[in-house]
Amino acid sequence: MRVELVGRASDRRVAWERLGDTDFMNRAVDAGKVTMELSPRAGGAALLTGAMAGPLGLPLQFTETRNGWVRYRWFKQHRVFQRAPIAQSRFELFLEDAGEGVVPRIVLDLEPSARIFSPILSARASVYRTRWQAVLDGLPAPGAAARAAHERQMPEQMRAAIDRWRSKADPRVVEAVTELLSTERDHALRSIRAFAVADRFGLDRDETLTSMIRSVPAGLLELYWSVRCTRCKGEVASTTSLSDLADHADCPSCGISFGTDLAESVEVLFAPHPALAPRVSERFCTMFPTGAPSLHATFPLGPGEAIEDVLEVARGAKYTLGSGNGAPDLDVVVEEGGADHVSWETGAVGRWAVAPGLVKIGARNASAADQRVVLADATADEQSVPAARVATMPEFRRDLGVQVLSANVRIGTRSVALLFTDLSGSTAMYEAVGDAAAYALVRDHFELLGAVVEEHGGSVVKTIGDAVMASFHSADAAVGAALAMREAFDAWIEREHPELGVRLNLGVHVGPALAVHSDGVGVDWFGRHVNLSARAQGAAKDGALVMTEAVVSDPVVKGRLAKGGWSPEPFDAHLKGIGTTRLHRLPRPG
Repeated sequence: MRVELVGRASDRRVAWERLGDTDFMNRAVDAGKVTMELSPRAGGAALLTGAMAGPLGLPLQFTETRNGWVRYRWFKQHRVFQRAPIAQSRFELFLEDAGEGVVPRIVLDLEPSARIFSPILSARASVYRTRWQAVLDGLPAPGAAARAAHERQMPEQMRAAIDRWRSKADPRVVEAVTELLSTERDHALRSIRAFAVADRFGLDRDETLTSMIRSVPAGLLELYWSVRCTRCKGEVASTTSLSDLADHADCPSCGISFGTDLAESVEVLFAPHPALAPRVSERFCTMFPTGAPSLHATFPLGPGEAIEDVLEVARGAKYTLGSGNGAPDLDVVVEEGGADHVSWETGAVGRWAVAPGLVKIGARNASAADQRVVLADATADEQSVPAARVATMPEFRRDLGVQVLSANVRIGTRSVALLFTDLSGSTAMYEAVGDAAAYALVRDHFELLGAVVEEHGGSVVKTIGDAVMASFHSADAAVGAALAMREAFDAWIEREHPELGVRLNLGVHVGPALAVHSDGVGVDWFGRHVNLSARAQGAAKDGALVMTEAVVSDPVVKGRLAKGGWSPEPFDAHLKGIGTTRLHRLPRPG
């Protein structure tokens, strides 16, 4: 039996966001919860199997043989059921061009496994018909403002949590998050991206992230760590505790394994605190367009099968096109003068330029196995917040200090900027003023430097004797902090203890490191590049700032130094355990 529905003309994006969220659409008709499993198959697409709650809550087992879409145009899904009242189902969504907008059309075919089950499916079809038509009728006309898909009453406990948070956050961020909690879909609230919130409401990204981290101890939001596939950017694991992160992960959809990296594959997301609104983990659909926003098109292709379609691409966009399983992808870039089409077949690699606008896309599976060809947004992680960035923030260390890595796990980080400081002339200082006075001076200088680190978005990892180790998310932030530290320290020591002649030596390096657990510290950093950072500081004398080649070659750092009139002096130094290394020195002014 068939359910065929047509809506009124609507805005293309709004219609896609509403109707392509088949998790929401299935909730609207009280469809059963769905579980799914992706089983890797050698040389081919993963096999998607699952179960959904049927009559009387009994699980209906199925295999999803087809699941594909082209963003803003169509979505198709085919399931074959085993030992169930329904033999198979086909769902199709089309957004057909109509003037300035689109006319949405939904087709659902339900085939009973035996005639005796026809009345049951007929009753269900009636529910689909009525409730989905209501969703279609609620879509706005082209150009009209879209009404929120959900408007919910906010519980008193949530309002109280917002009030606790309000004094610690940017009021504009509070207003934005309050609106999201009141109107956003349940599915979207599972994974709130701080930078996406900032971009949507025109807010500063750093301030939004800082404010949202402060909402966690207030009991409003929960922070969790999402492990993302390095290829499709889909979530393959998640945890609310940093200690539960594993050092490797697998993506059965792409057929690849990868090492967990705090800068590359672990993203920080937020969700309402479970005491206020239990995090929705149940699925009401398997794989669907709005649940995989980085995938612009997916084509399930059998052996020898080919497909042609069209999609709209924007100037400057970058994509990858391929079937996964460890094979390299074809890089697709959108630029003026590019082709009006892109063609892919099994094994295609390299670079293909297409022009902005409507582009023909062709794909052919030349292999002997089923494949799932995916056109993925290569810049999908531009709104993601890398875990490495959060791990270097002072708010994280101060407000979420209980979050530590497991003692037996070492997780890589592609890039972290580390700053080391030490006091020049400290031995003479101890001799001159005595241990008690020297200790007080060292303690005060820790407070001074810690405040500067926090002002520049970094965090103090630990202090060692009279030295400080701090981490930052970028080389520029570390250099900015180092320059500000030296200026603040020189002014303070000249004011308080001019007779001691103590100077602050600094070293900065940026590079990969291992994030590890350290008692009393929490997240610490380990590895060759950490040693290089410390050795660079050791090469600093008489209040100099010493930077490595990786730091001074950073374009943003170059701009900062040029703007400040700084000209680093290159020199070679033999660093213990590392060897001869090119370093760059900024002597203390004066």
